[in-house]
Formats: sequence, C-alpha cells, structure tokens
Amino acid sequence: MPSADKMAATEVVGDQQQGSSVSAQPSDTLESLRREAEQLKAKLEEERAKLTDVDCKTVVYWRILLIISLV
Repeated sequence: MPSADKMAATEVVGDQQQGSSVSAQPSDTLESLRREAEQLKAKLEEERAKLTDVDCKTVVYWRILLIISLV
C-alpha cells in the first residue's frame, strides 16, 4: 500500500495532467507567491489607511460635540 505522501504526490500530478494550467516550475510558483504577497501588502495598507481615516473622523466628531456642548 502506498504511503500518504506518495498518494498526495500522485493526486497533484494527476490534477496537473487533467488540463490544469498550474506550472510545476518552482521559479514560477515563487514569483507568483511574491506577486500575491505584494498585492496583499497593498490591500492591507489600504485597509489600515481606512481605519486611520475613521479614527480621525471620530475624533473630529467628538471634538465638535465637545465644542458645541461648551457653548
């Protein structure tokens, strides 16, 4: 009986042979992972900027309320 590792490797090879366009070359895979990491970093920065923007709006809102209440 084949080991679990050999069975998994056989499944991956079988998937690639069934018309999958996944490249088996490590440099392509590494480059695609680098691109994906850069894209995720950019999205994370965008989301952080949104949170900072919301925080600033909240501070401004509460300051305005404070000023109004003091008048």
